[in-house]
Amino acid sequence: MKTRLEKIFVVFIVISLLSGAVAISNRIEIENSHNQVEIFIDYFEVNELARQSDQSMEWWLDYFKKLGVTHVVLEEESVGLMRQALMPLRVEVGQDLLKEWNWQQFVPPVLSEYHETQGINDYDFILMTKDEKIYNQIASGLISRYQEDRYKLYPDVEGNVIVIHGTIEDAVYSPPADLMDFEGENYYREVRLHSSQLTRLGLGFDEEKINRIQKTGLGIMPRPYSYSDWGGTKYLKGYLNDLEKWDMIPSVLFFGGKQLPGYDDNSLSLLGQFMLKNDVKVGLVESSFQREHLEQDGLEELTEMLDFKAVRVFNVWPFVQERYQYYHYEGAEEIENTLYRAVTERNIRMIYFKPFKETSMVYVTDPNEYQNIFQRFETRIDSHGLTIGEASVFPDTTPGLLLQMMMSIGIAAAAIWLLKILFPFSDRVLTVLLILCVMLIISILLISQDWGEKLSALSAAILFPSLSMWLFCNQTYRWMMSSQRMSYTEALKNGVLLLLKMSLISGIGALLVAAMLSDVRYLLEIDIFRGVKAGQLVPIGLFGVVFLHFFGYRRNEEVIKKPGIRPSEIKLLLLENIRVLYVAILGFLMIAGYIYIARTGHEGSLQPTEIEMIIRNILEEKLLVRPRTKEFTVAFPALIMGAYIASLKFKSLIFISGLAAVIGQTSIVNTFSHLRTPVVVSVIRTLYSLAAGTFFAALYLGIFILFVWILEKWGPRLWRALEKK
Repeated sequence: MKTRLEKIFVVFIVISLLSGAVAISNRIEIENSHNQVEIFIDYFEVNELARQSDQSMEWWLDYFKKLGVTHVVLEEESVGLMRQALMPLRVEVGQDLLKEWNWQQFVPPVLSEYHETQGINDYDFILMTKDEKIYNQIASGLISRYQEDRYKLYPDVEGNVIVIHGTIEDAVYSPPADLMDFEGENYYREVRLHSSQLTRLGLGFDEEKINRIQKTGLGIMPRPYSYSDWGGTKYLKGYLNDLEKWDMIPSVLFFGGKQLPGYDDNSLSLLGQFMLKNDVKVGLVESSFQREHLEQDGLEELTEMLDFKAVRVFNVWPFVQERYQYYHYEGAEEIENTLYRAVTERNIRMIYFKPFKETSMVYVTDPNEYQNIFQRFETRIDSHGLTIGEASVFPDTTPGLLLQMMMSIGIAAAAIWLLKILFPFSDRVLTVLLILCVMLIISILLISQDWGEKLSALSAAILFPSLSMWLFCNQTYRWMMSSQRMSYTEALKNGVLLLLKMSLISGIGALLVAAMLSDVRYLLEIDIFRGVKAGQLVPIGLFGVVFLHFFGYRRNEEVIKKPGIRPSEIKLLLLENIRVLYVAILGFLMIAGYIYIARTGHEGSLQPTEIEMIIRNILEEKLLVRPRTKEFTVAFPALIMGAYIASLKFKSLIFISGLAAVIGQTSIVNTFSHLRTPVVVSVIRTLYSLAAGTFFAALYLGIFILFVWILEKWGPRLWRALEKK
């Protein structure tokens, strides 16, 4: 029977749950409305594809338009692009030019005169051409976008010259090279100036390319490139004028370079006003390791100016382009899988598409390959209620401070409840602690909502899986104290019921994390929940404490009937003689722990094997969403088997079963901690894992009972030795 204080705990948690349900309901509603995916394609990549195929650039653009592409990403002309097009243009960095002996003989006279009067520095960027059209194009681009003191123009019949003033911040270096002497010993580390970032300065858009795209009926996404102090007000105005002049205002705008145009001289608001006026969304390009977005100065400020009218963009990175005939597929199915995951699991609503590659240089030129992938992709996302169209956006939504405070009182109650379980404090002391805990967490929310919501979410991620592990230890303790061994049917039934109860408790924590952090900043991954690792590791430590509470360390039969933490047992554990077996077990646990943490997240150092990825892909194709492998193959089955293991009175195996179980319970919360993933997807993923985990548990349990029967029948001496342990 529950005490009065425990009833208060329950009431607080129910209030917290109801508040969380309101926030989750709002989140699900906006996630369901966020249902259109837009596809842009890269001009340069399609041009290269056309050069390697039997079809023209125009044919390919029209073909991709029929497949659902809406816009072509077009960069401004730059010296770099001109050089790639093999235009008659000589480019030098000051340092390389000056170190050539008698260099004046090989350059136009005006450049020698410039050096004598003003001097060329090491980082100046020097352009020379006899082609008047190229010279005029570069000169007009500089005049329209940059301040006059940043460059010098010298038209000359013997060779036109442009000097762009550079600094060390513009320099691009080759990787350091270790030079060796004749004996093979390191002699000197050389760092060479390779080029200049000024090769990518935007010089305006090419009219011929614009006409080529617009004739196909496709829109243009004119992508600017800005860095350092080269993207000021003049550049921004020139860029925006071009957008209106050529009628190429896109639905989504994303940026190249290290910062946004207008950031350096505080004219970013000019860009924001233009985008608001023309209903242009800002594109947040997801990083290559699939977490957050590429960092660019001014990007988040612009997103806030636009009231978070932003779209997460998936860039088909070069390593993704080369996943043709990957994992033993016949075509580009793995690229399709990559796009499918991005859209259904990570709130991606714009795909920056690039053609497939057989190698880093060779494109796939069979049109049917693209048609097959686009059609299958559209069919697969349809099962999630998603369609191809103009990219949808989240509204500027937040759970609200009041709801967060109501959620936080349940989290405070969980903290004090866990304290009550483990330590013999009086209810009066615990009541005071509960009041103080509620006041503390609400105060933090009032002082800093950002920190308060993160602290509350982290607490929920730790406390509720820990409470579920208390239930595990409490129940397995009762089964161990019972004299009756379970049958296969009883063990499976009891284990499944225990799994469901524990998962419901952990599910409370999962719901509160997903509700507490349901602000649009988290859905767009402008901000992220950084307590994922702690939420996985701390409950493991707390499980160890709870296990000691019930089972102790080397506790005899009489004492074990009285649960509680005993300092003498902790002292015995700490002063235990270290045996080789203990070291081996510790080493195994450290390796397992490393694998567990390293496999968490895309940026980890240890990624799934090829066979694992093939199995994952099969599950994704057959099911609406793939269940988490560690949950249904290890953690949930081990938890269910804990019921039978407890009836065998094996404390060591109960502990191992509990270690696997706590990983499963924290994984439930971790699933919902990926805030970019729609809540419905996380719910379905967890239900799949529970169902599949029950199936595997039934299989494992049958094998384990058979093993025990054989051991009892054929190895009684070994069995008695194990029983004593």
